Amino acid sequence: METKICSKCKIEKNKIDFAKRSDRKSLLHSECKNCNRKRSLAYQKRMKEENPEQFKIRGKANRLKSVYGISPDEYKTVYKLQDGKCAICKKNDKLVIDHDHETKKIRGLLCNHCNLVLGHSKDTVQILKNAIEYLNQ
Repeated sequence: METKICSKCKIEKNKIDFAKRSDRKSLLHSECKNCNRKRSLAYQKRMKEENPEQFKIRGKANRLKSVYGISPDEYKTVYKLQDGKCAICKKNDKLVIDHDHETKKIRGLLCNHCNLVLGHSKDTVQILKNAIEYLNQ
């Protein structure tokens, strides 16, 4: 079992306790995952306290870009096109981004309930047709 000493807590730990990092000679972070997590949480708390509104906006913008590949402006465009309503039930509930899990292409904005319907049907048209047929009986 190979070990490494954390640069922060100075404790010798198993190498699996360190995150991988391809730009380092050792291919591992210098601080252990636990110390890294503590530092990250402290930074997030400090940033949230210093400027809570900016912290919230930046977090959402980063998530939109990293998960869905869109900017906040692109999200606003889709939101306006749908008049702030769910693309399926047309209610003004809180909207989430619906996307095709295979192509990653955004289909629109849905309320959580409608998004779950699609998710539980595995985005399969035939399952939804069967459900409609069942409801019409």
